[in-house]
Amino acid sequence: MVAASGLVYGIGVSDERAVTSSDQWISVVDGPRDDQHVRLDTAFYRPPGSGRVPAILLGHGFGGTKDDMRAEARRLARDGYAVLTWSARGFGRSTGEIALDSPDYEVKDVRQLIDWLARRPEVRLDGPGDPRVGMTGESYGGAIALMTAGYDRRVDAIAPRITWNSLPDVFFPNADGHGPETGVFKKLWAGLFFTSGTGGSACGRFLPALCTMYQRVAESGRPTQEAVRILAASSPASVADRIRVPSLLIQGQSDSLFPLDQADANARAIAHNDSPVRTVWYQGGHDGGDPETSRLEGYVRTWFDTYLKNGTAASTAGGTSPSGSSGGSASGSSGSAASGTSQGPAFASHGGSGSGSGGGGEAGDGFTVTRAGGIDSSSQRVVVRAASTRTYPGLSANPRTLPLRGAAQTVHNPAGGTPASISALPGLGGLDALGSLGGQVLGGGSDGGGDSGGGGDGGGGGASGGGGASGSGGFALDVPGQSAVFDTPSLTEAVQLTGAASVHLKVTGMPADGASLFAKLYDVAPGGGATPARRLAAPFHVSSPDDVTVTLPALDYRFEAGHRIRVVVSTTDMGFATPPQPASYTITATSGITVPSVPSLRTPGAPLPAWVWALPVAAAAIAAGIVLTGRRKPVLPTPATAAPAPAKPNGHPNSATHAKEPLSSTEVSEAAGTTGDATSNGDHRTPQGVSVEALEGDASAAPQANGQGQDAAETGPHAQEQGADAEASFREASSRGGPAPVDTAEGAARRVVRAAFDPELADVPLQISGLTKAYANGYRAVSELSFRVERGQVLGLLGPNGAGKTTTLRMLMGLIHPDEGEIRIFGHRVTPGAPVLSRLGSFVEGPGFLPHLSGRDNLDLYWRATGRPAGSAYLEEALEIADLGAALDRAVRTYSQGMRQRLAIAQAMLGLPDLLVLDEPTNGLDPPQIREMREVLVRYAASGRTVIVSSHLLAEVEQSCTHAVVMAGGRRVAAGPVSEITGTGRRLEDAFLEIIGEGS
Repeated sequence: MVAASGLVYGIGVSDERAVTSSDQWISVVDGPRDDQHVRLDTAFYRPPGSGRVPAILLGHGFGGTKDDMRAEARRLARDGYAVLTWSARGFGRSTGEIALDSPDYEVKDVRQLIDWLARRPEVRLDGPGDPRVGMTGESYGGAIALMTAGYDRRVDAIAPRITWNSLPDVFFPNADGHGPETGVFKKLWAGLFFTSGTGGSACGRFLPALCTMYQRVAESGRPTQEAVRILAASSPASVADRIRVPSLLIQGQSDSLFPLDQADANARAIAHNDSPVRTVWYQGGHDGGDPETSRLEGYVRTWFDTYLKNGTAASTAGGTSPSGSSGGSASGSSGSAASGTSQGPAFASHGGSGSGSGGGGEAGDGFTVTRAGGIDSSSQRVVVRAASTRTYPGLSANPRTLPLRGAAQTVHNPAGGTPASISALPGLGGLDALGSLGGQVLGGGSDGGGDSGGGGDGGGGGASGGGGASGSGGFALDVPGQSAVFDTPSLTEAVQLTGAASVHLKVTGMPADGASLFAKLYDVAPGGGATPARRLAAPFHVSSPDDVTVTLPALDYRFEAGHRIRVVVSTTDMGFATPPQPASYTITATSGITVPSVPSLRTPGAPLPAWVWALPVAAAAIAAGIVLTGRRKPVLPTPATAAPAPAKPNGHPNSATHAKEPLSSTEVSEAAGTTGDATSNGDHRTPQGVSVEALEGDASAAPQANGQGQDAAETGPHAQEQGADAEASFREASSRGGPAPVDTAEGAARRVVRAAFDPELADVPLQISGLTKAYANGYRAVSELSFRVERGQVLGLLGPNGAGKTTTLRMLMGLIHPDEGEIRIFGHRVTPGAPVLSRLGSFVEGPGFLPHLSGRDNLDLYWRATGRPAGSAYLEEALEIADLGAALDRAVRTYSQGMRQRLAIAQAMLGLPDLLVLDEPTNGLDPPQIREMREVLVRYAASGRTVIVSSHLLAEVEQSCTHAVVMAGGRRVAAGPVSEITGTGRRLEDAFLEIIGEGS
């Protein structure tokens, strides 16, 4: 081992509890013959206080650098650790070439980083040259923790996250147990993995041997002996018998790159060495999903606190002691978290801002799995809870076998493997929400329902058996004729699958070179909708006609009573290489499906919020207040004292001068927000199509308002007309400037009953009336905003930051609800999910394109998610307006900013909506692109449609918009044609500044 030397090139002091940091180069020597000199770019974080503390090596994900780990490093330093981060060889500013965590390269580098830590005065030592040190990191950084622990006895504890056990099994998986030598090439992930490190050239920063290996496999689509050998050397499986330190293994349930079986293999191997192992399955992974950042960092912190701060380090026990650490069993609260979803980059560290209780977890052996537990009513975010057991059950605990129905089925492998089924795609782990937008089945045919099972003889699933297509709960595609389908009978009780199910199949009729097949699980609801379980496939290769036992992907999933478990076996999958020759196979399920479970894993129920416990006390206090203080009744004119009202043409008295009779109980309940065809009061009906808003003011006392306690209110349509008359006269009197009429509670109640559709506005694209939105902290984002937009107009919505523009657009799209006022699109009131929103196209706050898909595929996927017929997308018309040309068929990640913006406009224009709403459509565009975008909008409006643009580029609005609405402080301060707002000889910018100055 050659000693490392360091050169400090930067020092920083954090204002967070005095954490200090310094950047330095550390020179190392590596290579098979120790003759390669590499400089590593590193950062060292020191905790507050003095004295020696344990150290942590924090590794980054593939494609990342040390800078990605800065936030986590500071948090660990604040917790009392000295933290060293580094950019691995071949990444960032570090020199050298990427060797995939090879023992000859990256492992040697990290061992010299441990030497460097041993010389630091801040780091606690267990002996000369032996620092108290732990290692953690995600993906690439997790694997180096495992590899280093196997080669260096000085490592005392590790916490690798979403990483691998065997790279050959990762890139050449084989679910029938015959090993990677005959496995199926995971071409999509491999392509992303190897091309992300090329840096624009054929081999980039990879070692030439790795580059050559990948190119040969990619060309043939099959594993080679050389590839298996090279990848095996960079796998923790090769040194698993030497990893004898406390290990916290965290793996993602949304991960088609490193599935749960990789953590399972690591856990079983390390436990065999009598070392403490705890395994955690969480909701996220390389495919996206909830990162649960706070929870996982809490688990890691508890692990290191136990085995680095409090326990006896593994290295002090000789490093290879079977007993490992004697750190004990610190406990913590698994808790629950209301978390959002966050999607990380492919094969990289998945940090982020996912929230959680953090808290702990437990040290020592055990198993934890996190599960989605519904929606938090206060935050509208998914609640994630953790269930734990004291021992790790593995992937086949407590198996039970359920029968499968479905005859032998003939399936077809298309020439070239196209079209291909879709199970998992990099980055699509968060598509549950996308799939639920439209509820459209994205593949296969009709499900058939009932317990009839899959397709019949020769049906191949899909057309006759459902093909395992996605329903409303997720996204997947199984091409008709390429899939065999087998279903269990309807479940008589819920089944919680925890582990890897298995099924016995017989495959016959394949050609001489065998068949590559893909097995996966679906959850079939009683109505027939089939949802993919985690969108993971189990590839396997059958070389000759034979019975095979296929192990399905490991997962934690609950199948409800009344549902069916579906096994789908497909001949293609977009993520894998398949034989290019067309062929047909016959597949038979020769047994039922074996389902593992862990009954001791029980998810705790959601605790009641504190306010629930306070309700009885608050209710008692309110009741006491009512009893003690009584209720003051309004004094209204009685028929004896009121002057007679002049008759209106329809015979009704004018409510402006006549005290109205009280509301009936039916009208009070309607005004309070009740809808329906009729109440129990006979003829007291709310007409069809009427939507009722919340009652303004206190109408609960209205039946007693006249002091007589009599129910003499008008009812039915008659009352509706009278209420309309009252409102009209009220407005008329106010507009004349005369005395305001008496506005009774019943009059207010009648005024809030509005028709959900106003036929007089049927041809008006947008009318906003009295729109107001305030937040809980008292901030009034929009106040009494009113304006109207006609057909053929291009309206510019202008205003400084904080003017309320985005809040207005979000209310327009039905994403948030106004406190007062209303929005009508073509006469229909806008509410969340209102059908009229299908006439609205919008691009607000980013389109969320999937970078690995082409522009055309992104648009197709988006439209499918709406659940509307493909023929109504008007895709070609939208594309012609956006004018993307040949770029449409390129991956979106290759697009310039301008091309992405134009693709976003095309997405908003799908279906050629009558009303198009765009937020900063020219953001980031250069002048030629802005000019093109202006022409797009003008052409679109010229077709008789309407465009609303929110922008801060005043000169651009002046050239492209016919009308403008100027906002300031949440209010409208000017509106009208642009020419009228600017006046003669003025620029819009000058007029805008003058108006804002007046309105602020």
